[in-house]
Amino acid sequence: MGAQPPTVTTGSATSIQTTTAWCSGLITATGGASILERGVCWSVTPNPTVLDQSAEPIVVQGAYFECRLSGLEPFTTYHVRAYARNAVGTGYGQDVEFRTLRVNRKCAYIGIGVRGVGL
Repeated sequence: MGAQPPTVTTGSATSIQTTTAWCSGLITATGGASILERGVCWSVTPNPTVLDQSAEPIVVQGAYFECRLSGLEPFTTYHVRAYARNAVGTGYGQDVEFRTLRVNRKCAYIGIGVRGVGL
């Protein structure tokens, strides 16, 4: 049997903030060919591909890798998938969903002093 696209597993989204998050991937099989590219892709719709937004790994330890997603919108649901590409094709991990945090709007308190009025 000839080479096939890689097999990949998508990790959970972690360190989720208002506009950033981290996601990991694990290449469980190379498909019989060298890995040319790996990363994570994301979208607001399920099953994103490399044609959507994508990030290259910042951390690589063997078959494991971690990517930082940036430019996200606050309090938005995203779908993310790890991917790896070899000479035969691109393999994707399962779709993982997460939601970015809300913007923390702090209310400003303006104190107004009131003096007692003598009667």
